[in-house]
Amino acid sequence: MKEDQTKEMKQQAKHLLADEVATMLMRSDAQALHWQGTRADLMEALYLTYTSCRLLDDQGLYMSFSSIVQQACRKLNYRIPRNPREVAARAMRRKGFKARPFLDRYAMLVNRNPSCKPFEDQIQEE
Repeated sequence: MKEDQTKEMKQQAKHLLADEVATMLMRSDAQALHWQGTRADLMEALYLTYTSCRLLDDQGLYMSFSSIVQQACRKLNYRIPRNPREVAARAMRRKGFKARPFLDRYAMLVNRNPSCKPFEDQIQEE
């Protein structure tokens, strides 16, 4: 029972994260945004958004991971890693007490305070 609740909580957190990423991608290019978190957290968040299949392109097709990364990095004034998929995969394999995957931390924060937006908190406006 508890395992099912945890799985459902993570799935809800994944959808909330995808909504936050979509909101960030729709912001104006005129706004100077900067990512304050780690590269691994950003790539993991973008990969989770990609796997949630909640973002559509101009033609109504699901956005590819590379297009999500390109648009997000452009909006956040962040350099695109050479292999974003590998950075995301490595980040999701993190283990241990201090180095938990972004989705685990995100789900925990949203579970404690449903009105918080952990992804947006990592973005700084200038």
